[in-house]
Amino acid sequence: MDTNKIVKEWFYRLPKGYALAPYTDQELKVLNEVLNENGLSLDEDVDILDQAFLDAKPVKEAVSDEEFIPYLTDIMSKEAMLAQAQVNTILATYEKLSEKEKEDFQNNLRKQNLNKFISSGWKVYEKFFAPIGETKGLGRGEMQILLAVDDTETGGTGKKDIVMKGGGMYEVKELTKNFNFDPAKDGMATKFELTYTLQDFYRDTVSPMREAPLGPDLFETLKPLVEESSLDSLQKLVDTLQEYFIPIPDEKIRIFREVSYVPMSNMYEGFVLLNEIFYKSKLDTDVQDSRVTVKSKGDQDTFWISGDDADKISKASGKPDTISINVGDEIDDENKNAMIWLKRLERHPFVQDPNKMVQELNNITRSFFQGVKGLIWYYLGNPKPNLSSSTSDWVITHVTRGNYRFALKEKLNTSKYKYLAVQG
Repeated sequence: MDTNKIVKEWFYRLPKGYALAPYTDQELKVLNEVLNENGLSLDEDVDILDQAFLDAKPVKEAVSDEEFIPYLTDIMSKEAMLAQAQVNTILATYEKLSEKEKEDFQNNLRKQNLNKFISSGWKVYEKFFAPIGETKGLGRGEMQILLAVDDTETGGTGKKDIVMKGGGMYEVKELTKNFNFDPAKDGMATKFELTYTLQDFYRDTVSPMREAPLGPDLFETLKPLVEESSLDSLQKLVDTLQEYFIPIPDEKIRIFREVSYVPMSNMYEGFVLLNEIFYKSKLDTDVQDSRVTVKSKGDQDTFWISGDDADKISKASGKPDTISINVGDEIDDENKNAMIWLKRLERHPFVQDPNKMVQELNNITRSFFQGVKGLIWYYLGNPKPNLSSSTSDWVITHVTRGNYRFALKEKLNTSKYKYLAVQG
């Protein structure tokens, strides 16, 4: 005999949802009905049920919609800080629930902690993952959290997605099939130094290669500037630029609105190779680009000088001593001068240290997660939530619509794209 089942059924049929000894005649009458349905007798079997009576908990029936809806409206407006249109969406979805679903909804409303919600509590509010209605200002999954988790409110447009009173802020994102998401204004490319550093590289280094006087044969243009022993290194340099940078259109980097995985990967790997070419060979010492700039009557002119003469100027600075130097040819256009171009390439911060590009990528990630305790994420329409509390779980993958995109590192092909592997 399943005594618990019998007691629960008995309590369920009682107006109050429970009974306390001594039982009324009406309560005993209902009990006898339940016992008879189970082939039992009140006179013969009630003693067996005594302990079950003591252990049983009252059955809480769902509050009527007439009573509950005003309460729900008040809670979601004043505590969760939702707009009326958003509350109306909740109400419309709630009204379509079954009686059992309404009962579960009421019993769990804003009574869970975050861990319970992530584990299994989300199932009660699964139909509120992406309800049909006005949800402007709320991403998919946010309403679920606000309904289930105690002391939560929407962050609106000025804060993060979910604010927990005394517990910090959380972002809520739905990932694409490629496990990435768009951080919107928090990922705007124009906000970050990385964007401008790459744009400068293309403006000063890559674009001049496409036309005279540097192009179309860059190797032949640069060949007179280096020692014969460095010609192999020079050829590797030209090959690297041709393979990793030239295929990326200047316009793509100048606008910086759509930059996919391949260009991002090519640029990083290209900087790694350029660093090795310059700083693991004699190429960086072969070329001297010492020059002096003078201003006279508003005009500015630049002339070549030797490295020795540059040292003389440096040592004599601030001293009364007179020095003599040999002034070479005037430089007509610094942007088109091969020697200046080569040294500018060498001194680019990402060529000097490719890890600086990685640091800039990491800075973007840290910026997004600054002040955030974690990221609650969903995968492609699945209402099951996941929680990430570490910035190292996420990497920058590419740029779309002018925003850097974040992706879950463990789901990516880091062996194919090295710039992904080194982030975090």
